[in-house]
Amino acid sequence: MTENLPVAKIVPLTPAEASLEELELVASGQLKLPEEVMDEEAFWSIGSEAAAGHEALLKASRALSDDREDRDAGCQPGHRTSSR
Repeated sequence: MTENLPVAKIVPLTPAEASLEELELVASGQLKLPEEVMDEEAFWSIGSEAAAGHEALLKASRALSDDREDRDAGCQPGHRTSSR
């Protein structure tokens, strides 16, 4: 199966830092060295706009959890709930 076969290695790499194994992969055409210096800040900021959505999801999840805890507490013996 090829499901667990890595298809990419994303790391800052310069030709001077390449290991012998990586240079062998370059020679065989399985690895390509970078053509320019990687802008790490730009790379790691990709998808950062989604962080706000992630934070909203966490808050919503906490709210649901708190609500469930409140309802579960109302079902415990000795706890009275108001009737409608």
